[in-house]
Amino acid sequence: MNCARCVFLAVLAAACTPADVKIAGVASVIDGDTIEIHGQRIRLHGIDAPESSQTCLAAASGLPWRCRI
Repeated sequence: MNCARCVFLAVLAAACTPADVKIAGVASVIDGDTIEIHGQRIRLHGIDAPESSQTCLAAASGLPWRCRI
């Protein structure tokens, strides 16, 4: 993920926190719906993405596979 996206996600996450909490810095992407800034993990509201270790079931065969894109 490029730096501009990380900054955008950090700004978006900061905008969704309570007004008295300020988080600033470089965001690290943890997975599809979580970022981390200075050790503070932030879940993005309204985003539902598979976790990095999550498995899914194939519809046709029912066999498990990693949900990663």
